[in-house]
Amino acid sequence: MRKVCSLPNLAKVITTQTLTNEYLLEFLEPERIEFIYGGVFPSDRLTMPGVVRKYYQKDKGTFDICFVAFKYMSQGISKGYDVFVEVARELCRLHDDIFFHVVGPFDRLDIDVSDLKGRIKFYGIKQTEFFPRFFAGMDLILAPTVPFVLRPGAFDGFPTGCCIEAGLCGCRSFLYRCSQAECCF
Repeated sequence: MRKVCSLPNLAKVITTQTLTNEYLLEFLEPERIEFIYGGVFPSDRLTMPGVVRKYYQKDKGTFDICFVAFKYMSQGISKGYDVFVEVARELCRLHDDIFFHVVGPFDRLDIDVSDLKGRIKFYGIKQTEFFPRFFAGMDLILAPTVPFVLRPGAFDGFPTGCCIEAGLCGCRSFLYRCSQAECCF
């Protein structure tokens, strides 16, 4: 890191998380670090004219909850995919009109979801252009990230980039991290 930070052509480093910002202060002067909390996002590609938000019991008869993440470890544990599936199971037991949507490299083989009986849909990996219409039909994005399980010091993003993009598209986020839950509206 010292070698990279001492390169003469390095003007600035953009950081998006406090932990990363603090770490880089060991190697760079504060004026060479640009701190943009949360991330840098293509907001112009996430707001599309003509995309109409759909609301539960007004425009549609289902309450739709999504999980959007990239998988860096088995079963997506660092992103909380296992927690998402458990929440889906519990909510399916309580309500018949809730459906679940998963975007990213996840499928039925990561965790057995056969008991959800077709109430979970997998979309695979998608590009930015997919999300404005997708999030317009979602009522909630659930992001139960788990810090430091990927490897020591790996905080795995919080809020996740997907939640920030969902928010830019008008979708509400429920973020859960460690033993602390908060709703961001």
